[in-house]
Amino acid sequence: MKKHLISVAAVLALGLGLAAPAAATPDAPPPPPPQSAQKAEKKIPVIVTLERQPKGVNGDGQLVSDVVAKLGKRYDFTVKRQFSYLVNAFSAYLPESAIADLTAEPGVLAVDRMRVYYPSMESATELTQVDKATEAYGVDGRGLVVSIVDTGIDIAHQDMRLDEGVEPRLAPADGFTAKVPYGYNFADENGEVKDTTASQHGMHVAGIVAANGGEGADIAEDGRINGVAPNAQLLAMKVFLTTRIRRALRPMMLWRQLKSRLSAVQM
Repeated sequence: MKKHLISVAAVLALGLGLAAPAAATPDAPPPPPPQSAQKAEKKIPVIVTLERQPKGVNGDGQLVSDVVAKLGKRYDFTVKRQFSYLVNAFSAYLPESAIADLTAEPGVLAVDRMRVYYPSMESATELTQVDKATEAYGVDGRGLVVSIVDTGIDIAHQDMRLDEGVEPRLAPADGFTAKVPYGYNFADENGEVKDTTASQHGMHVAGIVAANGGEGADIAEDGRINGVAPNAQLLAMKVFLTTRIRRALRPMMLWRQLKSRLSAVQM
């Protein structure tokens, strides 16, 4: 009997020794990465308009700055520009998910996503229904003189012309044309009025006002275009330097002589 018990004990001991080990406890999942390591939410351009609007001539620059400083820390936006003369507002890059909360802030009137616009001459007259007015009233700008106060005009451009037979209101000065009878470069203080800037903003404005590509002009087909008043004359008043932007609004002796004969000024 004693030997039998010893044998059973030996078998149990051997079985326990050969048994499969207990399953290991699985490792806990790693903690989430810190917020700074996660992919940041893309910011979008917005305009934030404040409820309080400027009443005096000096603007509310300090008010806008205070609001920007207060809300900027809370919403992590990047301010681009501040406005405080005509309107109290600022432009910024803001996470899209924060728009609703920022709009609900006291003192904030609206948060609007900014749209991106690109210059286009192809549809300017149609969008403003100038083509209908021209047809209805038979006007094409003849007899008008418009001063373009901008980055200059290329007076030799193919569409800077008057139709044959149109009597110009102003006779051209030396070096100028019937379409652009006069101009001056107030930034560099010389007579070079050609728009040589990368933006070509002055030329774009001049084209909208009075480009004259002729009947059937088609920018896509022949590169020609007609402006709002194709037979108006233009004055090329260049007030921006070619190399850098600097306002040069100096006393204009010529302005006093011509202002009574101008039909409009485009700045």
